[in-house]
Amino acid sequence: MRATLFSLLSVFALVSMVSTSAFAAEKPGAKDPKEKAKQMNEVLSVDGKSITIYHSPKKESKYTITDATKVVVDYKAAKIDDVKAGMTATVSHKPDSDEATSINARSAPKGKGK
Repeated sequence: MRATLFSLLSVFALVSMVSTSAFAAEKPGAKDPKEKAKQMNEVLSVDGKSITIYHSPKKESKYTITDATKVVVDYKAAKIDDVKAGMTATVSHKPDSDEATSINARSAPKGKGK
């Protein structure tokens, strides 16, 4: 009797785990578990003309880079080519403008999540 009850409970637990994980995988809009979580002010993309910064799941901002844009990377004067996706950055800009006046970027911390 106990062996039958134990077997029945084991099967029930196994079915519950399998069905729960199957439904979780099918959930529409579910994030890919391999996708790295973004952090606030993370540089998503950069080229010689623009930089895109992640602010929240609902907001990304794209700024125009000009010859007058001052760039600092890890507290040192730099060029826009030194700014890479994955860094964190703050962008200063004129009110009501997407033109970046300065970009202050920092390298991703070494050894964290890698």
